[in-house]
Amino acid sequence: MRTCVVSGLSQRRDPQSGVRRDDYLLSVRLDRDGFSRLDFEHLDRVDPVEGLGRFSLRRRMTETGIFTPFEPFRPNEA
Repeated sequence: MRTCVVSGLSQRRDPQSGVRRDDYLLSVRLDRDGFSRLDFEHLDRVDPVEGLGRFSLRRRMTETGIFTPFEPFRPNEA
């Protein structure tokens, strides 16, 4: 495998309808080369934000740091 897409979501209630929905909050496309350069012996020393920043990353946050929903990467997306 050369590339992997990982997306994280939160199940939240739609404030207009009360129906539970899946809100994607983070999506990252990991490439094999970048992933292999992570020091797995010392993951406790890797800052998650900095670590994910080396890959193609999608997220949407307010100025106060609150995640807001967006469209994640799709597996076949270039």
